[in-house]
Amino acid sequence: LETREDFGRIAAQTAKQVIIQRIREAEREAVWNEYKDKEGELVSGIIQRVETHNTFIDLGKTIAIFPKEEQVFSEKYYIGTRMKFYILSVNSDPKGPGIVLSRSHPKMISRLFELEVPEIGAGTVEIKSIAREAGNRTKIAVASNEEGVDPVGSCVGQKGTRVAAVISELSGEKIDIIEWSEDPEIFVANAMSPAKVTKIEMMPRRHTAKVYVPENQLSLAIGKAGQNVRLAAKLTGWKIDVAGATLTSEGLKEGALLEDLAGVGEKTAQLLHDAGFNTPEDILNSSVDKLTEVEGIGEKTAEKIFKSAQELLKPKIIAEAKPESKEEVVEEKIEEKGIIEEAARVAEKELAEEAREEGIKEGIEESLMEQSGIETESSAEKEIEEELKPKDFE
Repeated sequence: LETREDFGRIAAQTAKQVIIQRIREAEREAVWNEYKDKEGELVSGIIQRVETHNTFIDLGKTIAIFPKEEQVFSEKYYIGTRMKFYILSVNSDPKGPGIVLSRSHPKMISRLFELEVPEIGAGTVEIKSIAREAGNRTKIAVASNEEGVDPVGSCVGQKGTRVAAVISELSGEKIDIIEWSEDPEIFVANAMSPAKVTKIEMMPRRHTAKVYVPENQLSLAIGKAGQNVRLAAKLTGWKIDVAGATLTSEGLKEGALLEDLAGVGEKTAQLLHDAGFNTPEDILNSSVDKLTEVEGIGEKTAEKIFKSAQELLKPKIIAEAKPESKEEVVEEKIEEKGIIEEAARVAEKELAEEAREEGIKEGIEESLMEQSGIETESSAEKEIEEELKPKDFE
């Protein structure tokens, strides 16, 4: 640089500030150029500072923001911990590029599988859709672009090593890997895993699928707080109604739904689903007062719905009250006969005991009477003898 002797202290200070500013702008420009094309990718960083609403991550050349809403509720973040993050957005800012990170975004699952599964990176296996509830469970649908390649097996890996690595990075979040299908019916059935689907009715106009599962798997199909069916709906893009096998007056009907009850339309059914009533059995196990607590359902409607549930499930209740088989009926009759015979034996024994006691009592009374008669006779004889004795007269 050219030196000037006529510059004073103020001019030198101004020049220094301008130089520092230009250097910082150049650094920000370099960071911006590096990260502007990395939006949607994974990056590794160290937790530098934890605040109430934001956590700051050191990426090496810059500091990124990790907002509270992009964090996973089940994870704990400690200063100095190195973790992987998903770059949610890169914004230009006068103070520097604003890099926003996330660990709850569904795309993070896709990026982690790309790192662990070479087939996905090569394009042999493709992730079609992802449904995630961060911290709890994730469902991903995968498909193969080459014949003979198992997409699910490729993602799981030998002895589950590949999916285990992803689960470890996500702090134990459960992952269900589903095989994608062009047929919506097959895709919905696969998405309901681990529940076994027996029948599906597709209603394209309403974009709804009625899924029938065995009654003993109804809770498994719905999942905790409806999580399984909710993730399946997000994964497939279809609204899914789940029902179990229910006995009606017409016989065995697969999948009695809330819509089968009197007074329940599509809107009312949705209100009941939101309140935790998923089947007519849930209605029957509740009460009219509980139904009236649901927003939008009055007392008369609640009574109508509850009565309809009773009528619908009445044959089932009667069937459950009856013995299950002929053998049980025979055993029940034998048991009753045994009880009667035992009671007869006890009664006979008691009667015999009473008779014996009565006989002993009568014998004692006769003996006492005989003794009393002898004593009376002897005393009378003594009196007669006394009277017949000659009396001495003076």
